[in-house]
Amino acid sequence: DNRALQTASQLTEAFIALGLGTQVIKYVTGRENPSDATVRGGRWRPFPKWSAFQNNKTKYDAFPSGHLATFVSAITIISHNYPEKRWIGPLGYSIAGLCSLAMINNGVHWASDFPLGFALGYGFGKFISKRSHFTIIP
Repeated sequence: DNRALQTASQLTEAFIALGLGTQVIKYVTGRENPSDATVRGGRWRPFPKWSAFQNNKTKYDAFPSGHLATFVSAITIISHNYPEKRWIGPLGYSIAGLCSLAMINNGVHWASDFPLGFALGYGFGKFISKRSHFTIIP
């Protein structure tokens, strides 16, 4: 099935790009997770030493949410490749919202970590799926 293979290829591309991209932004911004916050709203430590960043992730990796970026890119790519399944987008984005609330509740992310995560996921998903989209012939 060519459409399934294309979708899988696009998902792989998005996951690799977002994995690298969000890690760079996390390193540049260095925001604490809520669970380890030393000040209200979390301390920002831009460009920490590489060893500190690698050895104590919760001190530096809250912003942006790579979890949300990856999930939103997957929903965007799948819904774009299967437009006849109109429920994928609304259901997927609703689940993304619920997962975001769960991550806030669990102390993994601040609410302000999500807008950029969502934008990155949606943007990468749209760009990747539109760039290599083929026409479906019934």
